Formats: sequence, structure tokens, C-alpha cells
Amino acid sequence: MILWEVIVKIFVMFIPKKKRAKVKTFLLGLFNVIKVRKIAKSVGKNLMCSNGVIKINKNTVLGNNVGLQNVEILGKGNVTIGDYFHAGKELLIITGNHNYEGTKIP
Repeated sequence: MILWEVIVKIFVMFIPKKKRAKVKTFLLGLFNVIKVRKIAKSVGKNLMCSNGVIKINKNTVLGNNVGLQNVEILGKGNVTIGDYFHAGKELLIITGNHNYEGTKIP
């Protein structure tokens, strides 16, 4: 368990029981937004993240109005996601540096 999750668990203890799940979901989603903004090469306006697992690489560029829900972008290659994109659960993108130009298949 990471430190942020421990902080959320302690904070949520002081919230009425009926609202705990919503507050926990909101806080973990907010943490993911902060994490993605810190790691990504560029992030547009209105990034929304779920409270699930979100992993991206440092070569990721996200446009405006992007929603990520349990997304993993792995590898060292570049990934550019444009505006108005929403990823469903369990999206996995594995990048690489393959030479796709020319007549030969890499």
C-alpha cells in the first residue's frame, strides 16, 4: 500500500459512513490526476482519472478532455492521445521504437 492510500484511509475514517466510498473514490482519482500530470510529457485541460491503476510513461502526450480508467501505457516509445478521448477499463498500450517506414516489415 502506498503512502497516499494510507493517508486517504485515515482521512476517510472521519467522514460519515454513507459518504466514505464516494470520498475515497474522489481522492484516489484526484491523486491519479496529479500523478499523471507529473509524469506525462504534456497534459491538456480537463484530465479525468478513475481511482484504479493508471500507469503512463514519460513520453506520453495527452490532449484536452481525456478520461483514463485503469490504463497502462508501458515502454519507452512516444504515445500521443488527442482531444476528447475516453479509455475504458483495462486498456494496455505497449510502445517500442520499431522502424515502420520503408518496404520491410520490422
